[in-house]
Amino acid sequence: MKQRTEKGITLIALVITIIVLLILSSIAVSMLFGENGIITKAQEANFKAEIGKVEEQFKLYLGEKKLQNQKFEQGTLNAGETSLFYNTKDEMETGNIYTVLSDSDKKIVKDFEIIKGEMFFFTQDDKKAQWALEMGMKTNPYEIVDGVLISSDKNLFLLDKATGTITIPERVKEVGEGTFAGLEGVKKIIIPPTCKKINNSAFNGNDTLEEVLILADGDQGVETIGNYAFKDCMKLRIISMPNTVKDLGVGVFGNCRSLENVQLSNHIEVLSSQIFSNCVALKNINIPEGIKEMQGFLFQGATALANISLPASVEIIDNNCFYDATANLENINLNETNQHFIVENGMLLSKSKTQIYVVTKKTIIGNIFTVPNGIEYIGSGVLIPFFNITKVIIPESVNQIDAGFFPGSIEEIEISLNNPNYISINKQILSKDKKILYFCYSKASTITLEEGIEELKGAAVEKCNNASIINFPTTLKRLESQSLKGIYNVKNIKLGRNVEKITGDVFQYNFGVQNIEIDSENPNFIAENAAIYTKDMTKIIAFVNNEATNFQIPEGVNEIKVCAFSCREKLTEVILPQTLKRIETSAFHRCSALPKIEIPNSVEKMDGWGIFDECQNLREIIVDKEYGSLAGSPWGCIFGDRVVKWLR
Repeated sequence: MKQRTEKGITLIALVITIIVLLILSSIAVSMLFGENGIITKAQEANFKAEIGKVEEQFKLYLGEKKLQNQKFEQGTLNAGETSLFYNTKDEMETGNIYTVLSDSDKKIVKDFEIIKGEMFFFTQDDKKAQWALEMGMKTNPYEIVDGVLISSDKNLFLLDKATGTITIPERVKEVGEGTFAGLEGVKKIIIPPTCKKINNSAFNGNDTLEEVLILADGDQGVETIGNYAFKDCMKLRIISMPNTVKDLGVGVFGNCRSLENVQLSNHIEVLSSQIFSNCVALKNINIPEGIKEMQGFLFQGATALANISLPASVEIIDNNCFYDATANLENINLNETNQHFIVENGMLLSKSKTQIYVVTKKTIIGNIFTVPNGIEYIGSGVLIPFFNITKVIIPESVNQIDAGFFPGSIEEIEISLNNPNYISINKQILSKDKKILYFCYSKASTITLEEGIEELKGAAVEKCNNASIINFPTTLKRLESQSLKGIYNVKNIKLGRNVEKITGDVFQYNFGVQNIEIDSENPNFIAENAAIYTKDMTKIIAFVNNEATNFQIPEGVNEIKVCAFSCREKLTEVILPQTLKRIETSAFHRCSALPKIEIPNSVEKMDGWGIFDECQNLREIIVDKEYGSLAGSPWGCIFGDRVVKWLR
């Protein structure tokens, strides 16, 4: 018993000894490495000494530059790992942050950047950040997440208000979606070679922007410029694009109405849709060798175009690439070795001479245009600019007609009696069996479409400029995309019981309609309060009232379909139901007056980045859900995530 007791006492003593040693050890570790430990304090002292040295060198550099040239302005100094800029810098001078801080340890200098004449210390080390702050140094001034300069109010301070310049920090790999969209006072943007991508709408709507300088260092530089990145930059005149650029998104320079000349990168293969749409000052364009595809509406509305040069490499040109862009076009210069196209009689044709892509103004003589025999496809926008044309003659060879081919001045379309595909009746172009309406060009105030028509093609009634009433046939079954586009005086639409296909984009770019009626016996759709729903009222297809300023979607609706509210430009309020589960792409496209929208907790999916595309005044997207629980934010809103407010 005694022996057991002694053993127990010995064991307890051992445990106590171990505990004491652990406590002493912890104290020793704390004394060495704790917040006030010996080693930590030594590290702090050494770091602050280096920081002090960096500051002194910076002051000396500023002093030297001022002595060299009294016009030197500190606020113009920017320096990073690969670049050096200031207002009095000689064009031949090279340099970087290491030039400015030449006597400091490079391991320290690499964490510094000079922006707008101020030094900033970038670090993820909280201790070093605190020590730098104690030295009066500015730290981590911008929100950069995994190399992406994100859309936030904090990053708007990159704008130098005195000069109107934004200099992107060199540690930025991407400029985030909508980061600087709609920022007032921007005149010049400098993008360093370290930046690889400019995301969607990054600089959209900066209507004072004049110059963009995209820098490259050899093969290092921006590779991708996203959709609408510089759209609506009305004063942009100059853009320097290095050959590092490989991808240009949709509408990159759309509505840049002062852009006169562009030198494109020679590493781009596809010119996306709408890149130069409404660039009304663009007179000459040289498409570089290497471009293989030119997509739809690429030059839509670029009405000043006088000369186009196309390389041998171009293989695909969309039929409406030059939509309404050739009124002043004089010359098409096509590389003679191109295997896919030919220029003949002032027209750009496919090599087989079966399709017309472009017609120059010297081709148009008088008021009649005769489509050459052999042409099979007459595409969109070819004759749109030529308002002197009142008659078009179509040969028997044509087997595909796009309504957008014809100008608004058209009064007569003569189709060869031998054409096996089309007939013309009462100023309506129909399929031979009279079931499809391709184009109506009547100038009457009341238009009655032919009974027997089952389908309306895109823009079918767009040229009915004087119509206030359009009577649709009871046989109508299908309305294709944008088939009711462009009618301004028709206020009410009545559709019959046989309609089985209708989508929101049917009413896209329709700015006249205020109400819609659907036969009560229609088994597929129902219309209420100027909106079209599926018969069970669970999906809203389209809201058509162009004069409405507000609308409340009724409870029970669980889906907002594609383009449902597209182009309703007077809406300032849309209230979504608590039953809503899904919002499809482009649902609120071009609701340009909408300032705010609230997304209820019930929503499970928001499709596509373009839900709020071209919503120029949308400054608040309030989401009643957990942060990041809905993919795709900011869903095409040009102002990026800085306008998205998560409530949970």
